[in-house]
Amino acid sequence: MTKPIVKVTADHVPPLGGYKPERDYNVEGEWVRGDPSPFGLICFGMTTCMLMFVVTTWSEDASLVPTVAWYALAFGGFGQLIAGVLDLIKGNTFGGTVFSSYGCFWIGWGGFNYTSLIYPDQIVSITKSGQTLYYGLWALLTLIFFISSLRKTASIQTVLSSLVVTFVLLAGGVWNAKCNEAAGYLGAFCAGSALYAAMIILVKIELGYELPGVAPTLYFRHPMDRTPSSSDAGHHEMKETA
Repeated sequence: MTKPIVKVTADHVPPLGGYKPERDYNVEGEWVRGDPSPFGLICFGMTTCMLMFVVTTWSEDASLVPTVAWYALAFGGFGQLIAGVLDLIKGNTFGGTVFSSYGCFWIGWGGFNYTSLIYPDQIVSITKSGQTLYYGLWALLTLIFFISSLRKTASIQTVLSSLVVTFVLLAGGVWNAKCNEAAGYLGAFCAGSALYAAMIILVKIELGYELPGVAPTLYFRHPMDRTPSSSDAGHHEMKETA
């Protein structure tokens, strides 16, 4: 017995931080069957965690910097970029935009830092004001992502809100070492939050258990979610009668 084929609609597209339930039908044209969100969150969380070992000075080994740079290029960069593209193909604009943005962030960060280690005399050093602007802009962009996530899950909101503060502290850390160290600790929390967000999605999909933070918060009600009024129902009946 073959499974019925249905058209792709918005109902078949899971949000970032959500899950795709089991179904007994195939979706026409949907060649990305899995949810790329856990993979993207793991790429972000693992790479951020490694970087925070450098920022917090938990590891003072200088050889860790090129390791983090390559890790940022491959896993945090291209890995997240792939997750973002797959999310966009599935129709998840929010997840695709977020993962693709941070994927490009890690590619740029890893490429610059590794190149500066190989050619220290040929790379123009970044001024403190330039670094502050760099982190400040990413803090602003992350704040936009956080506001857009207020209908997503609490786990995703925790990741983005802690990341906003981390970028702000990194901007201040350009001028103050203690502020930079504080950014490292909060960044480690952000990384752990991302890994937890990935875990609860996987547990929901594979085991069917809902852990804290997996359900959407829906702080804002979407206009399309409103309950049809009696006038709407009457108008619909008139159209059917006609």
